[in-house]
Amino acid sequence: MKFLLLFLTLATCALAAPPAKYLSLKKVKAVTLSAKGANAVVVAEVDKGFHVQTNPAGAPNLIPTTLTVDAKEGIEAGAPVYPEGKKHLVPGLGTEIPTYEGKFEVKVPLKLAQGAKAGKATLEGTFRYQACNEKTCFFPMTIPFSVPVTLSP
Repeated sequence: MKFLLLFLTLATCALAAPPAKYLSLKKVKAVTLSAKGANAVVVAEVDKGFHVQTNPAGAPNLIPTTLTVDAKEGIEAGAPVYPEGKKHLVPGLGTEIPTYEGKFEVKVPLKLAQGAKAGKATLEGTFRYQACNEKTCFFPMTIPFSVPVTLSP
C-alpha cells in the first residue's frame, strides 16, 4: 500500500510540473508589408547549457530547427532563412556538428499577395526544435508564435 501511495504521489508531481522548454521565443516585432516586401524576424534564445539543431541538422538522426508559417490571405511567406550554426564538439563521438546556442534569428521573407487589401492581419506559425545538452538530446518541441502585420499595398 505504501508503494502505491508513493507511486501516485510521484506521478501526480510529474504531471503537475511544467515541461522544460530549453528555448524561448521573443515577441515578434510588428511588420509593415508594402510592395517592397519585408522580413518577419523570429528571435529565439536557447537556455544556457543547451543547444538546438541547425537547419539543416548536422547529422541524419538529428531533428532540424524548423519554422513554419500558416497561409494568410493577402500575404505570401517565403522559405525561412536560417543562420549558420556554430561548431559544437559532441562528447564521445569526437566530431563537430553545427548548432544554435544563445540568441539567434530566423528570417521569413514576406510579400504582398496579388490583390491584397490594406489592413491589419496576424500571421501565425510554429517553431520546432530539438534541444540537447552535453549528455542527452530531448524530444522535439514546438512553440507557436504570431506576427502582427500591417498590409500597405
